[in-house]
Amino acid sequence: MAIRDDSWPGQEQHALDWLIMRATMRTAVRQQTLVMAQRSRRLSGDKETFDMPQDDYGYEKSDWLFIGPSEINGFGLFSRKTIASGGVVGRLGGAIRRTANKRTIQIDRDRHLCSDFIDFVNHNCRPSAYVRVESETIVLNAISEISSETSEISIDYNCSEYSLAESFMCRCCRKANHVAGYRYLIETNQKDYLLRIRRFTLSHLLQMAEEVGTTLPKAKSH
Repeated sequence: MAIRDDSWPGQEQHALDWLIMRATMRTAVRQQTLVMAQRSRRLSGDKETFDMPQDDYGYEKSDWLFIGPSEINGFGLFSRKTIASGGVVGRLGGAIRRTANKRTIQIDRDRHLCSDFIDFVNHNCRPSAYVRVESETIVLNAISEISSETSEISIDYNCSEYSLAESFMCRCCRKANHVAGYRYLIETNQKDYLLRIRRFTLSHLLQMAEEVGTTLPKAKSH
C-alpha cells in the first residue's frame, strides 16, 4: 500500500496493522478449510486422500471429486469416477475480486473468482481439463478422458489468466517452462504454444490481446 507524503501521523502503522490483520484472517480461513478437509480424510489404496467440503465461497460440493497426493505439486484434484472427454468435471463459485492473486481465476478482464479450493487445481502444460466461464462461476471440462482415482485434474493457467499475480516455473515438463499468463506467451512470441491452446483459452483473454494490436496465430484449416 502506497503512503502519500501528506499522510497523517500514525498512518504508516495503521496501514501495516491492516495488512497484518488481512494476512491473519486469510491464514485462519485456509486453516479452517484444511481442518474441514481433514475431518473427511480417508485412505484410497496406500494414499491418503480427503473429500472437498463446501467452502465459505460457495464451492458446489461434489460426490466424486477428492484431493490426493499430486505428482505435480503437493496435493491435487482427482475424480472417483471416470469422466469422458468433453464431460463436466465440476463447477466452482465464489467471491468476485477486482484484483488477482494466486487463489483466483480470471473470469473477465477485471473480475477474478476467489476460492481456497483453486489451490488444488494444479497447472499442467498438457492439462486434462480446461476452464469455461458461466456467469459468475467456472466449469471445469475434461479435455481427454480422466480416469477414476488416477488421473489428476489439471488446467493450463495460461488459458485462464492474462497476467498471473505470481509467475512460476512449471513442474510438469522435463525442461521447466516459465508460467506467467497469456500475455507472456505473446510477448515471448511462443506461436506454437498459442496455437495449441487457442481453443481452450478464455475469450476475454483473446479480446484483451487483440485490443493491444496483437496478431494471434490462426488455427490451420484441414
